[in-house]
Amino acid sequence: MKHYNYNSIKNLAIKDQFVQREVIANISDMAEHLDWDEWENLYVTRCPKCGETVDEWEEVEGEGYKCPHCGAIHEEEPEPEPQEIYEYWIVTPYLGEQLREKGEPILEHCGGWIWGRTCTGQAISLDSVISSICYEMGILEGQPHEWKI
Repeated sequence: MKHYNYNSIKNLAIKDQFVQREVIANISDMAEHLDWDEWENLYVTRCPKCGETVDEWEEVEGEGYKCPHCGAIHEEEPEPEPQEIYEYWIVTPYLGEQLREKGEPILEHCGGWIWGRTCTGQAISLDSVISSICYEMGILEGQPHEWKI
């Protein structure tokens, strides 16, 4: 993505409208009843040096594993760690699929979708994953499918 103002007044309004359409309900108080074995993207591997998420390490013969982001080489391949989920939201199937593709923790069960939100304390429309999805949809200000607000 190019440099873009995802949080202009107009883009915030568009993203708010998108969230109102795609995010159904907060179910954080029911989290203890969820089946943790069925979650997707619950575990991620991060580079110990730069902190970026790494999907695939490059094996360097005789040296170890290279981070594709910062180039750091680690003797052993870092272990996956669980993402810390702060909130649980029922979302539409469309948003669930988009979040899954972005590596967000998702539980698809009995036709319903639950998103394990890994940040808290701000409006969902400010999450970088929501900005990314809206940008890729082309619905933000100046884009081909800009939503009219």
